[in-house]
Amino acid sequence: MWPFSISSRLTVDPTEGDPTARALVESLARHDWAAAETLLRGTPDADDRAYVLDLTSAVPDLWPALGSWVAAAPGDPLPLTVRGAYAIGWAWEARTAARAKYVTRERFQEFFRRLLLAEDDLAAAIALDPEDVTARSFLVLSARGRQVPKEEAEARFAAVVDRYPHHRFAHEHRLQYLCHKWFGSDEEMFAFAREASAAAPEGSLLGALIPDAHVERSMERPGAGYWTSTAVRDELHAAAARSVFHPSYPKRLGWVWAMNLFAYAFSMSGDRQAAATCFAALGDRVTEYPWTYDTVLARPEKAYAKHRARAYGSTHVHPGDVLGQ
Repeated sequence: MWPFSISSRLTVDPTEGDPTARALVESLARHDWAAAETLLRGTPDADDRAYVLDLTSAVPDLWPALGSWVAAAPGDPLPLTVRGAYAIGWAWEARTAARAKYVTRERFQEFFRRLLLAEDDLAAAIALDPEDVTARSFLVLSARGRQVPKEEAEARFAAVVDRYPHHRFAHEHRLQYLCHKWFGSDEEMFAFAREASAAAPEGSLLGALIPDAHVERSMERPGAGYWTSTAVRDELHAAAARSVFHPSYPKRLGWVWAMNLFAYAFSMSGDRQAAATCFAALGDRVTEYPWTYDTVLARPEKAYAKHRARAYGSTHVHPGDVLGQ
Protein backbone atom coordinates (compact mmCIF):
# COMPACT_ATOMS: atom_id res chain seq x y z
CA MET A 1 0.00 0.00 0.00
CA TRP A 2 1.10 3.55 -0.69
CA PRO A 3 1.64 5.67 2.43
CA PHE A 4 -1.32 7.82 1.37
CA SER A 5 -4.59 7.67 -0.52
CA ILE A 6 -4.70 9.42 -3.87
CA SER A 7 -8.14 10.71 -2.95
CA SER A 8 -7.18 11.73 0.59
CA ARG A 9 -7.96 15.28 1.69
CA LEU A 10 -4.66 16.98 2.38
CA THR A 11 -4.20 19.50 5.18
CA VAL A 12 -1.13 21.29 6.45
CA ASP A 13 -0.32 19.97 9.91
CA PRO A 14 1.60 22.70 11.80
CA THR A 15 3.38 19.95 13.78
CA GLU A 16 4.36 18.08 10.56
CA GLY A 17 2.97 14.83 11.94
CA ASP A 18 5.53 14.67 14.74
CA PRO A 19 4.08 13.33 18.02
CA THR A 20 6.52 15.25 20.23
CA ALA A 21 5.72 18.54 18.53
CA ARG A 22 2.00 17.82 18.67
CA ALA A 23 2.16 16.95 22.38
CA LEU A 24 4.09 20.14 23.10
CA VAL A 25 1.59 22.29 21.21
CA GLU A 26 -1.29 20.64 23.05
CA SER A 27 0.32 21.07 26.46
CA LEU A 28 1.02 24.75 25.80
CA ALA A 29 -2.51 25.31 24.49
CA ARG A 30 -3.93 24.09 27.80
CA HIS A 31 -1.25 25.99 29.77
CA ASP A 32 0.15 22.81 31.23
CA TRP A 33 3.65 24.10 31.89
CA ALA A 34 4.75 20.97 33.75
CA ALA A 35 3.91 18.77 30.76
CA ALA A 36 5.62 21.20 28.39
CA GLU A 37 8.74 21.24 30.56
CA THR A 38 8.85 17.43 30.67
CA LEU A 39 8.61 17.23 26.88
CA LEU A 40 11.29 19.84 26.29
CA ARG A 41 13.72 18.46 28.85
CA GLY A 42 13.10 15.08 27.26
CA THR A 43 14.28 16.58 23.97
CA PRO A 44 17.90 17.33 24.90
CA ASP A 45 19.23 17.78 21.37
CA ALA A 46 19.39 21.54 20.75
CA ASP A 47 18.41 21.27 17.09
CA ASP A 48 15.42 19.04 17.85
CA ARG A 49 14.36 21.41 20.61
CA ALA A 50 14.51 24.40 18.26
CA TYR A 51 12.41 22.48 15.76
CA VAL A 52 9.57 21.75 18.18
CA LEU A 53 9.68 25.23 19.71
CA ASP A 54 9.39 26.83 16.29
CA LEU A 55 6.12 24.97 15.74
CA THR A 56 4.56 26.41 18.91
CA SER A 57 3.62 29.55 16.98
CA ALA A 58 0.55 27.53 15.93
CA VAL A 59 -0.89 28.08 19.43
CA PRO A 60 -3.03 31.25 19.36
CA ASP A 61 -2.85 33.98 22.00
CA LEU A 62 -0.22 32.25 24.11
CA TRP A 63 1.98 35.24 24.94
CA PRO A 64 0.07 36.55 28.01
CA ALA A 65 -0.27 33.09 29.55
CA LEU A 66 3.44 32.30 29.20
CA GLY A 67 4.13 35.11 31.63
CA SER A 68 2.79 32.97 34.47
CA TRP A 69 5.30 30.21 33.65
CA VAL A 70 8.19 32.69 33.53
CA ALA A 71 7.10 34.25 36.84
CA ALA A 72 6.74 30.85 38.52
CA ALA A 73 10.28 29.76 37.56
CA PRO A 74 12.71 32.61 38.31
CA GLY A 75 16.24 31.74 37.33
CA ASP A 76 15.14 29.01 34.89
CA PRO A 77 16.12 29.75 31.27
CA LEU A 78 13.65 27.26 29.77
CA PRO A 79 10.38 29.25 30.09
CA LEU A 80 12.22 32.36 28.92
CA THR A 81 13.41 30.48 25.84
CA VAL A 82 9.92 29.18 25.15
CA ARG A 83 8.36 32.63 25.46
CA GLY A 84 11.10 34.23 23.38
CA ALA A 85 10.76 31.64 20.64
CA TYR A 86 6.99 31.97 20.64
CA ALA A 87 7.17 35.76 20.46
CA ILE A 88 9.05 35.65 17.16
CA GLY A 89 6.18 33.83 15.49
CA TRP A 90 3.79 36.18 17.28
CA ALA A 91 5.71 39.11 15.76
CA TRP A 92 5.44 37.73 12.24
CA GLU A 93 1.73 37.28 12.80
CA ALA A 94 1.49 41.05 13.34
CA ARG A 95 3.58 41.82 10.26
CA THR A 96 1.90 39.18 8.02
CA ALA A 97 3.75 37.44 5.18
CA ALA A 98 3.08 40.26 2.73
CA ARG A 99 5.87 42.09 0.94
CA ALA A 100 7.16 45.07 2.90
CA LYS A 101 5.50 47.61 0.61
CA TYR A 102 2.09 46.17 1.50
CA VAL A 103 2.61 46.21 5.30
CA THR A 104 1.23 49.22 7.17
CA ARG A 105 3.36 51.35 9.46
CA GLU A 106 1.25 50.27 12.45
CA ARG A 107 1.87 46.60 11.67
CA PHE A 108 5.59 47.21 11.36
CA GLN A 109 5.65 49.01 14.69
CA GLU A 110 3.92 46.09 16.40
CA PHE A 111 6.21 43.66 14.61
CA PHE A 112 9.34 45.33 15.96
CA ARG A 113 7.84 45.70 19.43
CA ARG A 114 7.16 41.98 19.65
CA LEU A 115 10.59 41.10 18.27
CA LEU A 116 12.22 43.20 20.99
CA LEU A 117 10.20 41.34 23.61
CA ALA A 118 11.39 38.07 22.07
CA GLU A 119 15.02 39.09 22.07
CA ASP A 120 14.84 40.34 25.65
CA ASP A 121 13.65 36.91 26.77
CA LEU A 122 16.23 35.06 24.67
CA ALA A 123 19.04 37.29 25.97
CA ALA A 124 17.88 36.67 29.55
CA ALA A 125 17.88 32.92 28.93
CA ILE A 126 21.41 33.07 27.55
CA ALA A 127 22.57 35.13 30.53
CA LEU A 128 21.32 32.34 32.79
CA ASP A 129 22.90 29.61 30.63
CA PRO A 130 25.67 31.04 28.41
CA GLU A 131 26.21 27.72 26.63
CA ASP A 132 22.55 27.32 25.68
CA VAL A 133 22.24 26.74 21.93
CA THR A 134 18.47 26.80 21.52
CA ALA A 135 17.94 30.41 22.61
CA ARG A 136 20.89 31.47 20.46
CA SER A 137 19.42 29.73 17.41
CA PHE A 138 16.25 31.83 17.66
CA LEU A 139 18.38 34.97 17.64
CA VAL A 140 19.54 33.82 14.18
CA LEU A 141 15.88 33.81 13.13
CA SER A 142 15.04 37.17 14.68
CA ALA A 143 18.10 38.79 13.09
CA ARG A 144 16.22 38.96 9.80
CA GLY A 145 13.16 40.64 11.24
CA ARG A 146 15.19 43.03 13.39
CA GLN A 147 17.26 43.94 10.30
CA VAL A 148 20.46 43.68 12.28
CA PRO A 149 23.72 44.56 10.48
CA LYS A 150 25.52 41.79 8.63
CA GLU A 151 28.29 41.58 11.22
CA GLU A 152 25.81 41.08 14.03
CA ALA A 153 23.83 38.47 12.07
CA GLU A 154 27.02 36.57 11.31
CA ALA A 155 28.07 36.69 14.96
CA ARG A 156 24.71 35.28 16.06
CA PHE A 157 25.05 32.39 13.63
CA ALA A 158 28.66 31.74 14.68
CA ALA A 159 27.60 31.59 18.33
CA VAL A 160 25.35 28.64 17.42
CA VAL A 161 27.61 26.68 15.09
CA ASP A 162 30.62 27.11 17.38
CA ARG A 163 28.61 25.02 19.85
CA TYR A 164 26.65 22.84 17.39
CA PRO A 165 28.30 22.85 13.93
CA HIS A 166 25.48 21.38 11.82
CA HIS A 167 22.47 22.97 13.50
CA ARG A 168 19.73 22.73 10.85
CA PHE A 169 17.43 25.41 12.26
CA ALA A 170 20.23 27.99 12.46
CA HIS A 171 21.45 27.15 8.95
CA GLU A 172 17.94 27.40 7.52
CA HIS A 173 17.45 30.92 8.86
CA ARG A 174 20.99 32.04 8.09
CA LEU A 175 20.30 31.14 4.45
CA GLN A 176 17.15 33.28 4.52
CA TYR A 177 19.12 36.25 5.86
CA LEU A 178 21.62 35.82 3.02
CA CYS A 179 19.10 35.55 0.19
CA HIS A 180 18.56 38.40 -2.24
CA LYS A 181 15.14 39.46 -0.95
CA TRP A 182 16.56 40.13 2.51
CA PHE A 183 20.14 41.25 3.09
CA GLY A 184 22.35 39.18 0.81
CA SER A 185 22.73 38.07 -2.77
CA ASP A 186 22.48 34.95 -4.89
CA GLU A 187 26.23 34.57 -4.65
CA GLU A 188 26.29 34.76 -0.85
CA MET A 189 23.29 32.46 -0.49
CA PHE A 190 24.60 29.74 -2.80
CA ALA A 191 28.12 29.94 -1.39
CA PHE A 192 26.70 29.42 2.09
CA ALA A 193 24.37 26.58 1.06
CA ARG A 194 27.07 24.74 -0.85
CA GLU A 195 29.73 25.10 1.81
CA ALA A 196 27.40 24.04 4.63
CA SER A 197 25.94 21.04 2.81
CA ALA A 198 29.38 19.86 1.66
CA ALA A 199 30.78 20.11 5.19
CA ALA A 200 27.86 18.25 6.76
CA PRO A 201 28.05 14.49 7.31
CA GLU A 202 26.35 12.22 4.80
CA GLY A 203 22.66 11.83 5.52
CA SER A 204 22.45 15.32 7.05
CA LEU A 205 19.35 17.47 6.73
CA LEU A 206 21.63 20.31 5.61
CA GLY A 207 21.57 18.90 2.09
CA ALA A 208 18.16 20.58 1.79
CA LEU A 209 19.88 23.98 1.81
CA ILE A 210 20.60 23.37 -1.87
CA PRO A 211 16.97 23.09 -3.07
CA ASP A 212 16.09 25.85 -0.60
CA ALA A 213 18.55 28.19 -2.31
CA HIS A 214 17.23 27.26 -5.75
CA VAL A 215 13.65 27.89 -4.61
CA GLU A 216 14.60 31.38 -3.45
CA ARG A 217 16.56 32.12 -6.63
CA SER A 218 13.76 30.94 -8.89
CA MET A 219 11.12 33.03 -7.13
CA GLU A 220 13.07 36.26 -6.93
CA ARG A 221 14.18 36.34 -10.56
CA PRO A 222 12.31 33.67 -12.48
CA GLY A 223 13.57 32.78 -15.90
CA ALA A 224 12.51 30.36 -18.58
CA GLY A 225 14.28 27.04 -18.24
CA TYR A 226 15.87 27.79 -14.86
CA TRP A 227 14.73 24.61 -13.16
CA THR A 228 15.35 22.35 -16.14
CA SER A 229 18.95 23.41 -16.70
CA THR A 230 21.49 20.62 -16.49
CA ALA A 231 23.46 22.45 -13.80
CA VAL A 232 20.44 22.79 -11.49
CA ARG A 233 19.32 19.20 -12.00
CA ASP A 234 22.81 17.84 -11.39
CA GLU A 235 23.22 19.87 -8.22
CA LEU A 236 19.85 18.71 -6.88
CA HIS A 237 20.75 15.07 -7.47
CA ALA A 238 24.18 15.45 -5.88
CA ALA A 239 22.64 17.11 -2.81
CA ALA A 240 19.91 14.46 -2.51
CA ALA A 241 22.46 11.66 -2.84
CA ARG A 242 24.30 13.02 0.21
CA SER A 243 21.15 13.73 2.23
CA VAL A 244 17.57 12.53 1.71
CA PHE A 245 18.52 9.69 -0.68
CA HIS A 246 21.52 8.55 1.37
CA PRO A 247 21.19 5.21 3.22
CA SER A 248 22.06 6.87 6.53
CA TYR A 249 19.43 9.60 6.17
CA PRO A 250 17.50 9.58 9.47
CA LYS A 251 13.87 10.51 9.80
CA ARG A 252 14.71 12.80 12.67
CA LEU A 253 12.88 16.00 13.56
CA GLY A 254 12.99 18.28 10.53
CA TRP A 255 13.11 15.54 7.89
CA VAL A 256 9.66 16.52 6.58
CA TRP A 257 10.92 20.05 5.88
CA ALA A 258 13.90 18.70 3.95
CA MET A 259 11.91 16.15 1.95
CA ASN A 260 9.26 18.68 0.95
CA LEU A 261 11.97 20.97 -0.41
CA PHE A 262 13.45 18.19 -2.52
CA ALA A 263 10.00 17.05 -3.70
CA TYR A 264 9.19 20.57 -4.87
CA ALA A 265 12.57 21.11 -6.52
CA PHE A 266 12.59 17.78 -8.35
CA SER A 267 9.02 18.34 -9.52
CA MET A 268 9.87 21.82 -10.81
CA SER A 269 12.92 20.44 -12.60
CA GLY A 270 10.75 17.88 -14.39
CA ASP A 271 12.40 14.90 -12.70
CA ARG A 272 9.22 13.02 -11.86
CA GLN A 273 11.00 9.84 -10.83
CA ALA A 274 13.01 11.61 -8.11
CA ALA A 275 9.99 13.68 -7.07
CA ALA A 276 7.85 10.55 -6.76
CA THR A 277 10.43 8.97 -4.47
CA CYS A 278 10.22 12.03 -2.20
CA PHE A 279 6.41 12.02 -2.25
CA ALA A 280 6.35 8.30 -1.45
CA ALA A 281 8.48 8.95 1.65
CA LEU A 282 6.33 11.91 2.70
CA GLY A 283 2.89 10.45 2.23
CA ASP A 284 0.45 13.20 3.23
CA ARG A 285 2.97 15.25 5.24
CA VAL A 286 2.77 18.57 3.45
CA THR A 287 4.43 21.78 4.66
CA GLU A 288 3.41 25.33 3.76
CA TYR A 289 6.85 26.20 2.41
CA PRO A 290 7.77 25.86 -0.43
CA TRP A 291 4.35 24.93 -1.85
CA THR A 292 2.96 28.42 -1.26
CA TYR A 293 5.35 29.48 -4.03
CA ASP A 294 3.22 27.67 -6.60
CA THR A 295 2.05 30.75 -8.48
CA VAL A 296 -1.05 29.06 -9.86
CA LEU A 297 -2.61 27.39 -6.83
CA ALA A 298 -0.96 29.26 -3.92
CA ARG A 299 -2.63 26.99 -1.34
CA PRO A 300 0.09 24.54 -0.26
CA GLU A 301 -2.07 21.43 0.03
CA LYS A 302 -3.48 21.92 -3.47
CA ALA A 303 -0.05 22.59 -4.94
CA TYR A 304 1.37 19.53 -3.20
CA ALA A 305 -1.47 17.34 -4.51
CA LYS A 306 -0.99 18.67 -8.04
CA HIS A 307 2.75 18.06 -8.10
CA ARG A 308 2.36 14.63 -6.50
CA ALA A 309 -0.24 13.54 -9.02
CA ARG A 310 1.98 14.73 -11.84
CA ALA A 311 4.94 12.79 -10.44
CA TYR A 312 2.99 9.55 -10.22
CA GLY A 313 1.44 10.09 -13.62
CA SER A 314 4.57 9.04 -15.45
CA THR A 315 6.70 7.04 -13.07
CA HIS A 316 6.92 3.46 -11.97
CA VAL A 317 8.14 3.97 -8.41
CA HIS A 318 6.99 0.92 -6.49
CA PRO A 319 5.68 1.13 -2.90
CA GLY A 320 8.62 -1.00 -1.82
CA ASP A 321 10.95 1.75 -3.00
CA VAL A 322 9.67 4.18 -0.37
CA LEU A 323 12.65 5.50 1.57
CA GLY A 324 13.02 4.01 5.00
CA GLN A 325 11.06 0.84 4.21
